[in-house]
Amino acid sequence: MACPTLSPTLSHIWIYPIKSLDPVALDRVRITTAGSLQNDRRWGMINTQGQWLNGKRDSRIHHLRAQFTLDAETIVAVTLQAPAHPPATFNIQDDRRDLEAWLSHYFQEPVSLRENPDQGFPDDLNASGPTIVSEATLQTVSQWFPGMTLGETRLRFRANLELTAVPPFWEDQLFGIKGSDRPFTLGSVSFVGVNPCLRCVVPTRNPQSGVVYPQFVQHFIEQRRAQFPPWILDPTHFENAYRLTVNTRISEQSHGHLLNLGDSLIL
Repeated sequence: MACPTLSPTLSHIWIYPIKSLDPVALDRVRITTAGSLQNDRRWGMINTQGQWLNGKRDSRIHHLRAQFTLDAETIVAVTLQAPAHPPATFNIQDDRRDLEAWLSHYFQEPVSLRENPDQGFPDDLNASGPTIVSEATLQTVSQWFPGMTLGETRLRFRANLELTAVPPFWEDQLFGIKGSDRPFTLGSVSFVGVNPCLRCVVPTRNPQSGVVYPQFVQHFIEQRRAQFPPWILDPTHFENAYRLTVNTRISEQSHGHLLNLGDSLIL
């Protein structure tokens, strides 16, 4: 069953310049030559074992705040702050060693910064485009957990693109049968939807404190199954129902294009 005809539009654009840290809200964003959002997950933190420092591995990530300064379409500086650590501002390129030293002091182990300006460091290399969700979905998920706000839910699930003017879980029609991609356009950018994103431990934790919400995964799965929309083309995607947001790829023809708030999605 198809979802009724609607006019979904792009209402929020979020990029995460340093993987696992805070987002930046944008009015527009350029598509890179690798099919990613410019500056999204451009940098990542690694330890001496070559492991990513992220919320999956280290809950101290949740206590670390980052504010980014942009110059045109380029991230120039980051200001970091954490408990018992005074805020400090670094030019990401020129002050790289000082930035790594600050992070090393915070994590109490050597930390280095890796950079990939084209592709960034996506979790899924087979679907390395932006993740998509509707505002109504995030609002509904917020209501599943007493005391959780929309803003908190956003930070738990860390999607790149949000749609408005559609019902909850409308985005679940943006992927098709397993093994096949579903094309759609958003503004001038051509996408394919690949699959619903399997979540990790990060959404279970408060994004500011790191405190785990009791029975989060179990309750999420129960609610997700109870509210499956009728327009899902292949329910086998949800054999593990701990999934939210849609993983995508962007076509090569759209590299260099801009996504803008207010762009319409056509399926």
